[in-house]
Amino acid sequence: MNGPRRALVRGLSDRYTDATVHHFAHEGPINLTRARAQHARYVRALERIGLNVRHLPGDPRLPDCCFVEDMAVVSGHVALITRSGLPSRRPEADAVRRVLCEHLDVRLMQAPARLDGGDVLKVGRVMFVGQGARTNAEGAAILADTFMPRGYTIRPVPLPDTILHLKSVCSSPAPGLVVLAEGTLDPALFDGLARVVTIPAEETYAANTLGCNGKALVPRGYPRTRAALEAAGLEVIGLEMSEIRKGDGSLTCLSVWY
Repeated sequence: MNGPRRALVRGLSDRYTDATVHHFAHEGPINLTRARAQHARYVRALERIGLNVRHLPGDPRLPDCCFVEDMAVVSGHVALITRSGLPSRRPEADAVRRVLCEHLDVRLMQAPARLDGGDVLKVGRVMFVGQGARTNAEGAAILADTFMPRGYTIRPVPLPDTILHLKSVCSSPAPGLVVLAEGTLDPALFDGLARVVTIPAEETYAANTLGCNGKALVPRGYPRTRAALEAAGLEVIGLEMSEIRKGDGSLTCLSVWY
């Protein structure tokens, strides 16, 4: 297996029902029991696609702590611990840092930089970084300082306020492949880097996918996205994500791969 072999996940906080919600508040209250069951199935799916999963317990003081992706950007043997664009979430980074220090060379982002890991999409040796509500230019600059010496090109992508994170509208479930929600970003961003599979606007939530070893995780209930990825040659595993979505979360949000 090339690339990451491990995934770091964190259990749901007892206060997950108080998670920061902006985009899906209209979908009603979170069912914590159902959310935990969905998270457990997600963890099993990571194991199914070949990853060794490291578990951190949830923290009752941190409602959003299960969304570990935002706390770190990892490539090779280097991890950049981010400074979240949401101040209330910054304490989440400490536990993530302690685990990654066991395996990686860890760097720490400092003020005034802000960056959420959900704003960083790696496509080959390019890191696209969304700049919007959660990530600023200073955060993108520290990302560049950290990873350009390791062979990456950094490409900023301005985001409107309607998009929470870059990976809310695009993701890369396999090398050379990008899933992009229609009407969000210019597909030409990825010219020469990846084949772009455009999915309909009504399935935008499914633009956030995960994958390795020829398998892709997608949220259930988005048949056109599933069909497009199967047509691209991937084995698709559908996961129910209703209660994670209600917390403004998606598939990539729930793990850090390293």
